[in-house]
Amino acid sequence: MNKNIIIVTPGQSGSSVLAGVIATQGYWLGEDTKKKPSFDTHENAGLVDLNIKILEMMGFTGVLKTDMSREFFAKMKRIAESIDSEPFCRFVNECNAHSPWVWKDPRLSFTIHFWDQLMDMEACKFILLTRDPVQNFVRSVLKGKATLSLGEMKTLRRKYKASWDVFFENRGLDCFKCTFEDMLLNPEAFLERLNRVIGTTLTVADLEGVYKGELHKRRYGPFSVAKAGLLYILYRCRAICEKTRFRKTSEKR
Repeated sequence: MNKNIIIVTPGQSGSSVLAGVIATQGYWLGEDTKKKPSFDTHENAGLVDLNIKILEMMGFTGVLKTDMSREFFAKMKRIAESIDSEPFCRFVNECNAHSPWVWKDPRLSFTIHFWDQLMDMEACKFILLTRDPVQNFVRSVLKGKATLSLGEMKTLRRKYKASWDVFFENRGLDCFKCTFEDMLLNPEAFLERLNRVIGTTLTVADLEGVYKGELHKRRYGPFSVAKAGLLYILYRCRAICEKTRFRKTSEKR
């Protein structure tokens, strides 16, 4: 039997497509997955809920505001050792009953240090999926109306990387590193590499069945990049105006 798959990603990096493609080979995604208006994230709903709970226990205030020090990750391990772990272990056992399974949730980049105390990571294969920063920025603006600058998004990426580096360094585990652009621009070579690593027989037809865009080209071209830049300025100005209006209203009170 193939090993279970854990996809680590900073988010908005095409991991929903990757998880969906891998699932076509019989990998279990969960009893229910988190859905968005236009697509299925292929994220195990139970995993997402537990990851949110873990971060709440950590007093997590967001990636930009949290200091990703080794002490932060050490604290996460201590919490895993001190709390009632029964709900988390029950979830792991449920997943293992459906092996092989796929876990995918950007929060895993941090909570993996918690799960490491409760499960056998040697029984898993790891895929580290990232995306071209500009493509990531465009996607965030066009789909999510994000007001983070490209520089702030690069800062986010560094913080995610800090967590990945600590985990893989401490555990001595390998991961398959790839980008969403690898998948889109040269899908044949990408799938050949992926199949060799995780033991699947995925084809371009499988990818086409999940990915609704056009292969052999970047998701966003020059026009989309320019449009995202203009929209970002609009969203940023709107956010500043709303913040100023709120402050003035509070002062009057």
